[in-house]
Amino acid sequence: MKNIYSTQSIFCMKHIWKVLLLVVLLYPKMQAEAQIKPLANGLPDIAILSCTNGNGVYVLTSKSTISIGAMTNTDTIKAFHWDGNSWTKLFSFFLRNRIDSVKRNQIYAMQFYNNELFLAGRFDSISNVPGFNNLMKWDGHGLISLGNAVTAQQVISGMIVYKNELIIAGNNYFGNNPFVYSWNGTRIMDLDSVTDGYEKLWFGHHLFIIGEQLYSDLRLNEVGKPLPIALSLWNGNYWEPIFQPIDTIGNPLLMNNDDILVITIRGVERWQSGSWHVVAPGLDKVINVTQVKQLISLKNTIWVLAQKTNFEDTTITTILVKWDGENWGKVMEDTGPIFNKEYNFLKSEEALYLYGWFKDFSGIELNNIGKISELAKFSGNVFYDMNSNCIKNAGDFSDNRTFISITPGALSTVSTDEDGDYFFYADSGTYNIKTIPPKYWKQTCTTNAITVHAIIDSVYKNNFPISPKYKVQDIRVTLVGSTGWRARQGFTEDYTLCYENTGTTTASGNISLLLDSSFTNFTSSPTALNYSFPVAEWKFDSLKIGEKRCITFKARLDSLAIDDSIKLVAAFDGGDGWIDSSFNDNIDTLKQRIVSSFDPNDKTSYPEGNITKNTKELRYQIRFQNTGTDTAYRVTIIDTVDTNLPLTKVMMNRIMLPDSNVNEPLSHGFINYTAQIKPGLAIGTEIKNTAYIYFDYQKPVITNTARSKMVEESVSIREQKTQSISSELHIWPNPASTYLNIKNDSKMAKNIQLVNILGQLVKTVKIQPLELLNLPVNDLKSGMYFIRSNGENTQKLIIE
Repeated sequence: MKNIYSTQSIFCMKHIWKVLLLVVLLYPKMQAEAQIKPLANGLPDIAILSCTNGNGVYVLTSKSTISIGAMTNTDTIKAFHWDGNSWTKLFSFFLRNRIDSVKRNQIYAMQFYNNELFLAGRFDSISNVPGFNNLMKWDGHGLISLGNAVTAQQVISGMIVYKNELIIAGNNYFGNNPFVYSWNGTRIMDLDSVTDGYEKLWFGHHLFIIGEQLYSDLRLNEVGKPLPIALSLWNGNYWEPIFQPIDTIGNPLLMNNDDILVITIRGVERWQSGSWHVVAPGLDKVINVTQVKQLISLKNTIWVLAQKTNFEDTTITTILVKWDGENWGKVMEDTGPIFNKEYNFLKSEEALYLYGWFKDFSGIELNNIGKISELAKFSGNVFYDMNSNCIKNAGDFSDNRTFISITPGALSTVSTDEDGDYFFYADSGTYNIKTIPPKYWKQTCTTNAITVHAIIDSVYKNNFPISPKYKVQDIRVTLVGSTGWRARQGFTEDYTLCYENTGTTTASGNISLLLDSSFTNFTSSPTALNYSFPVAEWKFDSLKIGEKRCITFKARLDSLAIDDSIKLVAAFDGGDGWIDSSFNDNIDTLKQRIVSSFDPNDKTSYPEGNITKNTKELRYQIRFQNTGTDTAYRVTIIDTVDTNLPLTKVMMNRIMLPDSNVNEPLSHGFINYTAQIKPGLAIGTEIKNTAYIYFDYQKPVITNTARSKMVEESVSIREQKTQSISSELHIWPNPASTYLNIKNDSKMAKNIQLVNILGQLVKTVKIQPLELLNLPVNDLKSGMYFIRSNGENTQKLIIE
């Protein structure tokens, strides 16, 4: 069982509506005009090709495995579809090559045509696809070979749909003797003719359509002239040259809706009315780049990928640039090893994507693909500033319990991660960035708000130092079950008991657990220091500020009937001299209803069903199980929390959740969090909550909807304030300070025992049938006790 509650991934939203929000100043660290945002969980392997058909994005990935003994290299090819919300795997196959072979199986182009996905390249070793192939298609069910659409020596490197035909272009294996064909679904037609007096040199991989005309960077050379013409136009019968602009050989070209644009190192030219016009200086005048890699147009903006190579340390700087028709603007840079960085653009109807041979961009884990978004990114770190000097020094450490808020906007809060880091995105506007420090802590340094222009500003390393307001002792105890507030009849269930130092000093003490009398076969890790059923005890020392430690335990339930209930109580005792500032969270009680079974991917809440205005918070559990056929490397949970509660998103990287076929117990996981209810909710308000669970790159598993409804406080609800040991034995008040009232509605006498958290008997009394007894408790130390009657249940009691 992956117990996410015991890690720093837990979203505990307690106190989120109670604290004073502090306004902070943003200091812009760099200029930027876009951010690269992850697409759900990204892709498992390196992206090599992509295309779109208006119904989403299609990406081909590759992963190589070398077998030295067999002298082979195997590429695992997978195809994925992104529908705007999640990834779907379409198909996969293997390409095998001899390591010492010159001619390798490769994929050069992909294109949608007649609702089928076409792949072009060299395929002579695909399982279940006989013979040599250079054009294949996926029809929604499987891969189909189209045989040798071109000769074995020809390599297709460009495809486009033109006048309801698939245009195929490329060169021979050695990079010359170019060809252009059309494919109408059944036959290949030659489009190789050129203007008299010209000859074909090579095809540069680009095909364009402007209006009704087909263009390409098929290089044509006038016989007897030294330089080829870079652009060609198909006039319906043959290719004719478009005369040479400046410095175009080896540089990208862009075909706009109504013109041709050439962007090079030394200039920008546009082809209009039969001639070239210089419209902007080159990138060498603005940014010191050595190569223009690719460019693409979206919504009247030209996006350019350029590179600057440092051959001394084998690094390249990839530069993302945009041109608005008048000016250049550098968006961002990324530096890395030459052989590990390669980016490519992909454009859909409304979005622009970056994919390729990379894992991250500007510190964001993208997993081989990301979406370019014109938003500002804010990021930083929250740390304990123990000497209050506003600087993170040795001895200071990060805080994973702080919330960062941005207003106004749809995004309300984000939490720091296990390293104290946070980040979020925002559009243009004026914002207040605010911190919500943990209880007992304050921000060290005073700052103010500023206006943020999201399209030009990004704020990095915007750190928040916090320090203790005063010396406080506080331990929070939490007790959760892996099955939430239900337990299965006849099963051994898993539980987690955590204790966290939420104060501002180091802590030591004892943790006690009171089991329900129905449990058997109790085991724990770490092993209890003392155990005498039903009480187990552990001792701990030197619990650091903000540190959380957890105890996991198992116990079996055999004797109970369906819909019976059980109760477990966990408590902390600091011993003599410990004065806890928040005594109520030293204790946690878990009540569970006995059931027969339930869905392994679900969401539950406590309390469940009807709640009253006296209910201040709701506790939620989201459970998940990997029932696939392989290990899940990442689990992402999108929690559509009601607007009356904070929004929650949890992403667990490198979780390594095995599938249920390999290891059923460890295929499960869960998270727990507490959310404060907004005050003043009207009677009849229903709080609804659904979770979407993503395993790696698959479509989400959608849980049930947990519901809580605000109702009037009824007589029966008020009566619950009088707590019961059994249906006939009742106690009040609880907490008690002077006397404890015990009422026996039974016709039999009862023996009452009062036990401290160490399991020691401190009081015993006999109550007669139908008697109301006032038991003095002012001689007892403040703390948690348990009151029980022989043969009855046990009830927690607080003495103040």
